Amino acid sequence: MFPRAQTWDVLIARTGAPGIYFEDYPELQGYTQPEWSHLSTADAERFTASLYRIIERDYWRRGQAR
Repeated sequence: MFPRAQTWDVLIARTGAPGIYFEDYPELQGYTQPEWSHLSTADAERFTASLYRIIERDYWRRGQAR
């Protein structure tokens, strides 16, 4: 509905904020969103754990407080 190149990519470029786009990470795939916005408790826990690992691996700088 909202092309990435015209929305997400523009937002990240203009703000300079780090961004994690779910389609770029296989570990963020395969979740069921019954009403398009929420996850089951089990899926939410798995998603959060995966997201945390991505942030820790790709965005935390050494020596930065956690």
